[in-house]
Amino acid sequence: MSLPAVIQHLQVLEASGLVSSTKAGRVRTCRLDLDALDRAQSWFQARRADWNQRLDRLGEYLGEAQGTAATEHRAASTERQAQSGKRRVANTEHNATTRKIDRRNDYA
Repeated sequence: MSLPAVIQHLQVLEASGLVSSTKAGRVRTCRLDLDALDRAQSWFQARRADWNQRLDRLGEYLGEAQGTAATEHRAASTERQAQSGKRRVANTEHNATTRKIDRRNDYA
C-alpha cells in the first residue's frame, strides 16, 4: 500500500473520530480513540441484531411460503395422478371391450 493511500485512509478515520494523529517533524503518530471505537462497535452490534431479526423473519416467511407451495404442489400432483389413473382405467376398459369385439369378429 502506498504512503498516499495510507494517509488517505487515516484522514477518513480521523474525520470519523476513530483516530487522532499528530505530526512532529517527519514522524506522524496516530492514536485510536477507544471511546469512539466502543460507540462504533455498539452501533455495529445494533445493526447486526436488526438485520439478524429481519433475516430470521424472512427465513420463516419463505419457509412458510415454501411449505404452502409444496402442499399446493403435492395436491396438484395427486390430482394429476388421480386423473391419469382414471384415464388409464378408462383406456384399459376401452381396450378390453375392443378386444372382446375383435374376438367376436374372429369367430363370426
